[in-house]
Amino acid sequence: MNLYDHPQWTKDSQIYQYDILKFAVDAFGFQPTWQHELLFEHLEMAGSRVSVKYGWGCNESLIDAYAIIALHNLLYKPDSWTVILTSSQNNSHAVLYGRIDQFIKLLEVNKLAYLSKNIIQKHASFHIKGYEHFTTLKIVRDISSAGPATIAGILNENHLFIAFDAARIEKEWLQVGYANMAHKDNRCVLSQQMDTDISTEGFFYQTHHDGKWKSLTFSAAENPQYELSSTDQITVDVGLKSCIIDGNFHQPCFAFSYSTSYAKALASFKSRKLSFESRDQVVLSILADDYEKAVMLLSRVDSKGRVEVFDIPYFNNLAVEEMFNLITSFNNTYPKLRILLNCSGQGILLKKLLERNGIEFEHILWGGACFKESHRQQYKNKRSMAFSRLQGAISKDKLTINTKKKNKRFLREVVHIPHAFDDVWKYKTPTREEMRTLKLQPLTLCSALAAYFIE
Repeated sequence: MNLYDHPQWTKDSQIYQYDILKFAVDAFGFQPTWQHELLFEHLEMAGSRVSVKYGWGCNESLIDAYAIIALHNLLYKPDSWTVILTSSQNNSHAVLYGRIDQFIKLLEVNKLAYLSKNIIQKHASFHIKGYEHFTTLKIVRDISSAGPATIAGILNENHLFIAFDAARIEKEWLQVGYANMAHKDNRCVLSQQMDTDISTEGFFYQTHHDGKWKSLTFSAAENPQYELSSTDQITVDVGLKSCIIDGNFHQPCFAFSYSTSYAKALASFKSRKLSFESRDQVVLSILADDYEKAVMLLSRVDSKGRVEVFDIPYFNNLAVEEMFNLITSFNNTYPKLRILLNCSGQGILLKKLLERNGIEFEHILWGGACFKESHRQQYKNKRSMAFSRLQGAISKDKLTINTKKKNKRFLREVVHIPHAFDDVWKYKTPTREEMRTLKLQPLTLCSALAAYFIE
């Protein structure tokens, strides 16, 4: 007997077909929060268009919600097609598949156990037995060799399209997925855990400012199933509560944008025993400036350009004699020490003192054009290139902060590195003067870090 001829299904479909909340409770013993209930309510409506942004503490909770919503569509919408589209930037596809599988196992031990016997599981997809080509739940990553055509041409009346991490999915994939919403009863939900690099441009952002979409924002602070952690307290201390905890857009509303993920910045912190290999260098990066704080960073740089900061011995007002004495001490400790010096104003006195004492250093002059033609075409100047490469190193896990000093300062600065593109589409980091005029976060620590990545 197929599912749709089962007398219990005929009876149950009248109860659950338009009640996701009751299905969640009866089928899985699920304990919903008000956020679950609100999401279920909006997605029960035929033709619904829902866009959800949320704080970090809501992620697990919403994964549960989408797994339940997808299974509800599979089991109680005949001839339905459910597509969950995920970003290739993370493993959310595997997490969602695992969570759906867990809920199916829960079905096996309650009064709706007959449902689980009619579900066939294949690679990244679930089907109703006997209706494999008609009733399907499929999880797709945005990296298929066939491109967005992978999800094109779905004409089912009971089509449900879920885009998880929607702001990180390529625009073309979202457009094709949304184009399948041709039938008036098709439903769509876009979802994004917020971060400091989520753009205020693009399809996802537009759905939060389009009257045709129901826009929802879920804060972790209002999620009764979540307890604020020590990381959340750091988030509050560095001024990112509105974005990371409360789920709001972080990007500024003027000419410059931010592109460093707070999650990636946090991942830069690693506490481990420092070890050196034969080709590693110890590099001292110095920012000597009498306007902002003066900075010294001691780092291990390997042959592949990966940087591990193991000490921040100086972060204070400019004091030339004190800084010189530290440099002399480091030169004795690390005989092959390489020194990068970025100085201006009274900091030039430190440069002269090093020269007078025969201490070799590399003078950072990053206001000029890049040396290579390919770089000149891409970046406004060497400073812009250095900051771009710093952000790239963070995103690719090529920067490690192996010290407890100034961690909050690092987080506060690195997610506020501004950039724009000039009139010939060259990447531009604003000058310090522009940043002061616009009252942007000073990049004191990051200026010393960016020196490691200059051309």
